Amino acid sequence: MSTQGQCQSNRRLRILWMLLTFVALIGCTPDCNGPNCSSTNSSYSFLVSSVNPTGLSLQQGDSAQVTMRVTSYGVAGNYTMTLAGGNGLTVSPASHAVTIPSSGYVERVFTVTASESAPLGNQNLVGGVQGYTTTLAVSVVGEATPDFTFTANPGAVTSAIYEYSTPVAFTLTSVGGFSGDVVVDWTANGEVGSDPGSSEVTHSVSPAAPTVFNLRLVRYPGTDQPITMTFTATHVASNTSRTATVTLNLP
Repeated sequence: MSTQGQCQSNRRLRILWMLLTFVALIGCTPDCNGPNCSSTNSSYSFLVSSVNPTGLSLQQGDSAQVTMRVTSYGVAGNYTMTLAGGNGLTVSPASHAVTIPSSGYVERVFTVTASESAPLGNQNLVGGVQGYTTTLAVSVVGEATPDFTFTANPGAVTSAIYEYSTPVAFTLTSVGGFSGDVVVDWTANGEVGSDPGSSEVTHSVSPAAPTVFNLRLVRYPGTDQPITMTFTATHVASNTSRTATVTLNLP
């Protein structure tokens, strides 16, 4: 064999040796690190951790549940699924022992609780399994101030002189646990009346369900223009008032 041919042969052998070495290295690449971990494809095997929902909004003293999922792509083994607590945030249970199949996923539920003194603001809780983690965004907010809303539906009706309108539904709704008696009265920029006839009525508001009452409205002689009736709901104990308006039009 000539010197040139010998060189070409040596070059081919070196290239073949490099390729074999590269393949051997790929085949030996570690791809999972859990106890009793095995892999069906060492080159492309991994786990993915996720949570649902991805974020929580908690009032101080409240709790909510999240579901953690670990999805396997060729990795199988026994793992410990965890979700770490935060500043004023506790997680129960602290961990779940799970067996992950080589394909598919495993889900477990965690309960996140914000203490009464948890600082307001945003935190990220880290969870998942060893080497494969995700984050849960938690926003801690203060307790809502007790309040109520007052609405009228529809906001406009028609009435001829001495003819009652179709009923208007008024709704008092508790906000933030509000409860108590509310006095409802009305004023108008024209001659009008209502059925029932009293211009001041007391209604109880409860967190259990909205309070709804109906009024039919009527116009009297004296004006041929639309009349605006302003209804005011007042919680006397806290001096809190809410208003709703209804326009009384001519047919």
